[in-house]
Amino acid sequence: MIKKNISLSLTNYAYGLVLGTAEIIPGVSGSTLALLLGIYDDFIELLYQGTELVKYILLFFLKKKKFEDVKKQFLTIRLWPFGIPLVFGMFSAVLALSSIMTYLLLNYTSYLYAVLFALSLPTIAIIYRQIKKRTFSNFALTAVTGVSLLMVFINFLSQNTNVYQPHPLYLFFGGLVAISAMVLPGVSGSFMLLILGLYTYVISLISQLTHGSFVMSDVINLLFLVAGFGAGFLTTVRLLKKAFASYRDQLMAVLLGLLFSSWYILWPLVEVTEVIHDEPVLSKLTPTEFGLPKSFAFLVSIILLAWIVDKLHHVLDKKQKPVDDGFDRL
Repeated sequence: MIKKNISLSLTNYAYGLVLGTAEIIPGVSGSTLALLLGIYDDFIELLYQGTELVKYILLFFLKKKKFEDVKKQFLTIRLWPFGIPLVFGMFSAVLALSSIMTYLLLNYTSYLYAVLFALSLPTIAIIYRQIKKRTFSNFALTAVTGVSLLMVFINFLSQNTNVYQPHPLYLFFGGLVAISAMVLPGVSGSFMLLILGLYTYVISLISQLTHGSFVMSDVINLLFLVAGFGAGFLTTVRLLKKAFASYRDQLMAVLLGLLFSSWYILWPLVEVTEVIHDEPVLSKLTPTEFGLPKSFAFLVSIILLAWIVDKLHHVLDKKQKPVDDGFDRL
């Protein structure tokens, strides 16, 4: 029994490494991989039981629940051998890869964005396949969402898509949106941070903290980001359950529009004009400015990578037994 628990713990830690790696790379969905690995139900159940525990603790302080009730709820959480190893694996991956992603953003910006652009293509295919009723109204919703967000990105983000020294409240909002996206198959929290212009800052912040080179303002910003994670964890995860139950196709249509509009953010033909606070200032280029031969090579590589990822997803999807999406647990 002990050997079995150790084996399961190591397996779940490995799953956590996979999910954490996926969540730190924009365009790769940890939830989609959890679905393919067959642990999505357990992952959603873990999130739900976590929100229930926090609710019970709050009710305990309000003297509406007894300590025995809190203890009973705590014991219902499958912490071992699933929860703790999985979460520890996810945190390990995020801490280990933050410095690597910062290095790639500074030194191989165009190549990294080309990979992310390529990954968005099969992600769009995944979301599209989840729309059961492909009606005109749903596609109209996709078009309206995509065009509206594209106009927002163009008008407010201009050439550069990074936000430098963001306000703590904006970090709170970013954390709330990111944690909400994390539970949706096909979309990752890091992808939402990238769209909001916060990805580079957050990755750089985590990298600085892991190396011990930070100031008090960094700690304050991190606390606001974590508070946003917590708020999203306690509220929007449950709201998404209702949206999935009653408006699944419409929600998928909105996500589809979001992904199409994100191509402006992920445009790979860029150059780093300067670096501010360890964050690259990017300038978007036309294929002519970037170089036609190199632009064509990027296009071919993007299509090839997208095709490989899509085929890989099909193979894994066929091997995986059909499972519930997990949202009935919330």
